[in-house]
Amino acid sequence: MITDRAGLPISMAISGADLHASQALQPLVRAIPPIRSRRGPRRRKPGKLHGDKGYDCNHLRRWLRERGILHRLARKGVESSKRLGRDRWQVERTMRGWPAAADCTAVTSAKLSTSSRSPASPTPAEAVPPLTRPQVAEARRMRAVELLEQGHSQSQLARMLGVTPESVRRWQCRMEQGGIAALRRRPPTGRPRKLTDEQVERIRAALEKGAVAHGFSSELWTLERVGLVVERHSGVRLSRASVWRLLTGRLGWSLQRPQRKAVERDESEIARWVSHEWPRIKRGP
Repeated sequence: MITDRAGLPISMAISGADLHASQALQPLVRAIPPIRSRRGPRRRKPGKLHGDKGYDCNHLRRWLRERGILHRLARKGVESSKRLGRDRWQVERTMRGWPAAADCTAVTSAKLSTSSRSPASPTPAEAVPPLTRPQVAEARRMRAVELLEQGHSQSQLARMLGVTPESVRRWQCRMEQGGIAALRRRPPTGRPRKLTDEQVERIRAALEKGAVAHGFSSELWTLERVGLVVERHSGVRLSRASVWRLLTGRLGWSLQRPQRKAVERDESEIARWVSHEWPRIKRGP
C-alpha cells in the first residue's frame, strides 16, 4: 500500500507470498499516480522516501537517485529503527485491520516504512490501477475521522492532511449530522460513461502492444491514432478531448515527447570513435 505522509492511501500492489520488500519497492513507486497539489503542476513522484532495513540495497538507492527521489534507507547493523517510528506508526494505523498487514509496504511522499520479514522471492508485484480523484478525496475524509477520534484539533488535521481548517470544520459538521456515511463519496451523476471499465482495460492492453502492432508506421502515439484503436476495440468514436481525458484520467498516462535523433546517426561509428579516436586525441601528439 502507498500512502502520503498523513496516512492517506494512494495506490496498492498485490504480490505473491514471501516477496521480499526490496522487490516490491520499484513497482510501488512506479504505480504512484499524478497527485494534484495546491500550486504548480501535479506531482508525479514523492519528494523523499524513508525506509527501514528491509530496503538496505545499493541498487534501490541508485534507482531512486536516477529518478531524482531523495532517500533515507536505514542500514543494517548501523542505525536503529526507532528513529523511523514516529512516521512509521502513521502507516501502521492506515493498515490496521488489513490481513497480513505486516507484509505490506507503505510509501509516503516524504517517508517510507515497512515490516520485511520474509525471504526473497522472484515473484514480481502486480500493480493495482491507481485510485481516482473521488476515491482519494474520500480516503482523506475517512483519515480525518480517525484523527478526530484520536483527539487531534482541527488546525492539526488541516496541517496533516494538507487542507484548509474550513474543510475540516465542514467535514466535522457533516459527520455530526449524518454520521460517517455523510462523508462517503456519492455515486456519479449525469450521463453514463461511453466506455466501461472492462473496455478501458482492453484498450490499455491494446495500446501497450505499441503503435506498429496496429498497422501504424512508427511507435509514436497521437490522439488520432489512439482514437482509431479505441474505435476498433470498442466501437465507440471519441473526440480528441475525450481521448485525452481517457489517457490522462482513466489510464493514468502522461505526455511523453519523443527524443529527436539525426537520421545519419551511426551508433557503431560513435562507439568506435569514443573507444579509439578520443583516447588518441586526449594523449596528444
